[in-house]
Amino acid sequence: MQYDVFISYSRQDMVIANQLCQALDRAGISYWIDRNIHGSANFLAEITRYIRDCKVVVFVASSHSAASAWTQREILFSLKRNKHIIPYRIGDFRFEDNDELDFVFTNVQWIESEQAVIAALHELGCDNHNRKEKEAELTRLKSELIELKKKEQEARAALKRAESDCELKEMEIAKIEAELNGSTTTMISVPKPTSMPIPALSKKYKVGDYYEKDGIRGVVFEVSEDGLHGKVVSVDTSLTMWCTSEQYSKGIVVGASAAVDGKYNTDRVMQRTDNSGYQAFVWCRSKAVAWYLPSKEELVIISRNKEKINATLVAHRHAVIDGCYWSSTEFNNNCSWYVDMNDGFTRSYFKNLSNHVRAVAIF
Repeated sequence: MQYDVFISYSRQDMVIANQLCQALDRAGISYWIDRNIHGSANFLAEITRYIRDCKVVVFVASSHSAASAWTQREILFSLKRNKHIIPYRIGDFRFEDNDELDFVFTNVQWIESEQAVIAALHELGCDNHNRKEKEAELTRLKSELIELKKKEQEARAALKRAESDCELKEMEIAKIEAELNGSTTTMISVPKPTSMPIPALSKKYKVGDYYEKDGIRGVVFEVSEDGLHGKVVSVDTSLTMWCTSEQYSKGIVVGASAAVDGKYNTDRVMQRTDNSGYQAFVWCRSKAVAWYLPSKEELVIISRNKEKINATLVAHRHAVIDGCYWSSTEFNNNCSWYVDMNDGFTRSYFKNLSNHVRAVAIF
């Protein structure tokens, strides 16, 4: 999968780089940054491949990055590959203070704000990749809603037929009872029974409620308007990899592409013959068939309701939700999306590295 942006920066500017990543997340622009590589022997191969595959290089220009031989190599390699380079100047740095960079960016106007970086990326064709995915997901959900409404209408029609049948049976019973009592010539007027009420479902729920029914135990993080249906997040958690290093080395794209429907992603992975290599999915599904690894959008909803959920978890003596959690939504053959519960932002991470995992079930 080709992504939009490669971010070249100095580790001393990590705070600014993280803020830029958050702006790209909000804009839905995919990016890669080297903070997820930890001294790997494949560091050089990873860097060159990600530069080669990107559309645009954003260079966080500062006195630190100007003094870094490594960032200068990244810029030179980007030029060799004819990449668009956006110089994002921070602090009081001037290209005139560095001959090499001054030469590279002669007659290039630098950018000094995150908003300007986003605007420039849009002009260069970096679009919100999630939009088409979400539109497809929306179309699917609307189609499912139409089918559910048809089933609801059929159920209501069946209920009316059942009510009518019950009324006829009541009349037959009354007639036979009258005959048994000796009133064979007298017509018995049987009152028309009132419509049978639809049985009330179980209690209504709200976000933050503790849920324990039919073997499912968790905390409600999303509910329907009537409070009768929704989703729960598990009370237990695990720290594991999205997939094993063996699976990661194969560079497989499993097609877990749904941003909203984690059950779809989990079913797709668990249908594979090599599903044992996908540890986060296996952990969730091992709880019961109803459980699945949540999508990135489901994790975002959990992060928004984290305060209510954690209050319930603490009350029931369970570990709170904190840190970074794997989603089931795949980013590319090497990375998948995770959500940082501290800020609610989604980011990509190598599949063979560890993150927290919680399962989700529908009620």
